[in-house]
Amino acid sequence: GDITITTFGKNVTLLAGSTCSLYALSDDAATCGQSDLDCKYATFAKAFQKQLKDGTCPDHGYSVKEGTETKHVPVVGDITITTFGKNVTLLAGSTCSLYALSDDAATCGQS
Repeated sequence: GDITITTFGKNVTLLAGSTCSLYALSDDAATCGQSDLDCKYATFAKAFQKQLKDGTCPDHGYSVKEGTETKHVPVVGDITITTFGKNVTLLAGSTCSLYALSDDAATCGQS
């Protein structure tokens, strides 16, 4: 006879108050902006700013906190965006130039 097979998928339930992290890179990829917000608003935030992806800036190599700003997003309200930069490591043997101006700014010394 015939056998009926019913397939089931997992139901993903976001708990009220769950926090989701969203990030976006700047156009020149020099910085990364991250917002941590209630998961129920993540879809609205992504619709408002198409570059947003799930995840954090440090997970993508941007670990130096540079500052914060507040942005108003329709439906969501005000969200805080933390800006991160990349950690720059100087390689052994790299050369750095240092300079100093005289008190009257008439001369400059460099090494």
